Order: sequence, then C-alpha cells, then structure tokens
Amino acid sequence: MKFTSYILLTGSVIGLLAFLIVLLKLRTKLLKKVFFLFFIFSLSYYSFVIFLIQSGLIIRYPHFFRTASPFLYALSISFYFYYKSYSKLTIFKRKIEFFLLLIPLINIIELLPFYLQSAEVKINHISNVSVNKDDIIYSEEGWIPNYWHFILQLSLGIILFSIVFCHIFKKKSTHNRKANNLFTWFKWTSLFQLICFSVLIFLIIFNSKDFIIYNIGAFFFGLIELTVAFNLFLQPQLLYGSIKWKKNKRLKTMNSINSQTNNNDAEYYHLKIEKYFEENVNFLDINFRQNQLAESLGISKNKLSYIINNTYKLNFNQLLNKKRIEKVIRKLNTDKQWDNLSMAGIGQMVGFKSRTTFTKAFKDNTGMTPSKYIKSLS
Repeated sequence: MKFTSYILLTGSVIGLLAFLIVLLKLRTKLLKKVFFLFFIFSLSYYSFVIFLIQSGLIIRYPHFFRTASPFLYALSISFYFYYKSYSKLTIFKRKIEFFLLLIPLINIIELLPFYLQSAEVKINHISNVSVNKDDIIYSEEGWIPNYWHFILQLSLGIILFSIVFCHIFKKKSTHNRKANNLFTWFKWTSLFQLICFSVLIFLIIFNSKDFIIYNIGAFFFGLIELTVAFNLFLQPQLLYGSIKWKKNKRLKTMNSINSQTNNNDAEYYHLKIEKYFEENVNFLDINFRQNQLAESLGISKNKLSYIINNTYKLNFNQLLNKKRIEKVIRKLNTDKQWDNLSMAGIGQMVGFKSRTTFTKAFKDNTGMTPSKYIKSLS
C-alpha cells in the first residue's frame, strides 16, 4: 500500500470518528449540526473512495466508483453554510444559495445511469481507466465529462473558501477567547483548503506529462482530510458543543419550571411526596428511580427535581437515602427481628447495594454508624 493510501485511510478513519462524536455528542442548533456533519462526511467519504482507487481495492468494490463526485461539491458547500450558521449570518439570503444545495443532487442524477450499471460493466470500465490514473480525470461516466466536473468542483471550492476566509479576515475579534479560537479554526481551515484546491485546479488546467496529476490530487486530499479531521480534536467546542450553551439551556428549563411552580404548588407536592413515602414501599427497591416517583405524582422529572431541591434542599438521591434510613430507624425501634440482621442485610432490605453505601448514608443522616445506633437502643 502506497504512502498516499495510508494518509487517505488514516484521515478517513479519524473523520469517521469525528462524525460519530458530533452525531452523538454535539448539542447545538439542528441546522448548524446538519451542515457540520455533512462537511465531515463529505470530506471523509471522498477520501475513502480515493483510498479505494489508489490502493486498487476499487476493483473489489466497483459500485463505489464515482459515488464520491457529488460529495466533492458538497464539501465546500456544507463548509460555507456551516460557517454562516455558526456566525449567525442569514442563510439562503440570496436565491443562488438555494441553487448551491441542488448542485450535488444534479450531479447524482447526471451519474445515475452509470450507478445503475452492473458490477461487470463497472469493473471493465475501471480496468480501462486505471492503467494511467490521469485517465480517470478525462473519463466520461455521465453526461458531463469528469474533467469539467473537477474544474467546477475545485472552482466552487475556491470561491466559497475565499468568501469564508475574507469574511473572517475582516471580522473584528471579540472578547470571547473560545469564540476567537473557533473563528481562527475556520480561518485557517478555509485558507488551507483554498490553497490545496488552487494548486489542484492549476495542475488540471496546465496539464503536464511529467507527473500523474491524479496521484498528486489524491495526496492533497489525504492531507486535507488528515489535517482538518485532526484539528477538529484540538477544538472540543466544535465536536462536543459549547458548555455555556448547555448551561444556558438547562437554566432556561429551570426558569420555565420555576415560573410554572408557585409556592402553593410546591407545598402541595411536598405533601404528596411525604404521603408517597409513607404509603408505599417500592422506594425500598434497589432499582427505584426518580422517574417512577415523578410518574406517580403526575409531574415531569425536571419539575420534581426543582421541587425537591427547593423544598428539601436536597437532590433526589439524598432524599431517597433519607427516607430509607428513616425506614430503618422505625424498624429498629419497633421490630426486634431486625436486631438479628447483619448490616449488609439491613442495607439490602431498604435498597442499598452494599454495606458501605448503607453505612455512609446512615451516618450522613444520623451522625452515627448503624452499629452504634443499635447499641444505643439496648
């Protein structure tokens, strides 16, 4: 396997990892997240398909051939829209921006007849154009020759990356250090891609027989993928979202609950909570959870948390431990059979997983260990 293939494969794997992190962990506005995911996927998928071609594995998986073409269009388009959504600029302000989203779709439709060909036909075609990798640039699988696709894809990338870079270059820095760091990432990422795309379009237009352009292009895309994907991990705010955004969202939720819960409601639910613990024993189950209590009271989990925090000055687990220890104290004072149980046995009877957690909870609520309390009763 050639060095370029290693770069492409490594970049694709890192890009896939970044894609999964953003998909599962990033909490931000939907449109911003969609454009960011599409940018990472486009870059990673394009690099992966080039890896298949460079390594010769494309013969085994012929249906991947030319499927990356729409994603080269989508790469610069999604990066452009992601920057606009991040910068809170108006998206689709101009009609041409709607057209940008249609370009990859038009490319898919144009290549659809080739996509529907059998594996044998594709293998034969790939074998013919793989003798000299540059033949891939000048081959024709759709209505438009690949040469013009590459020119259009690279030209579009140069235009959109230039717009992003120039906008950031003119933008005044803010007092927010994290925001400045992220705009710096946008600036250098756009500039790096701009340089690489400019070199590639120069090589294609001014074709030289001294070297294979496709191999150089593959190396550049491997370099773009590896650099961009690696640098994503140096900006955790991009992958995981802003901590401030998460805190603000939680604060808005709590403020909403606060506005809906007056003093009379708090007292009402306080009495219902006390009644629940007096009349039920399922809270002694080791698997008892907060949502079970919330469902019994007919309120949301967030509202229950707010009521417990403001009424008892405790969180749910602290309140649950308190009620379980109160149950133990009542039993130790009224049921002599409990005197014969071990500390671990008593803890398990009221929902504690181990003797250690039971002893700690007992001491936190009474100021003494269970054994000392039992001795004080005799």
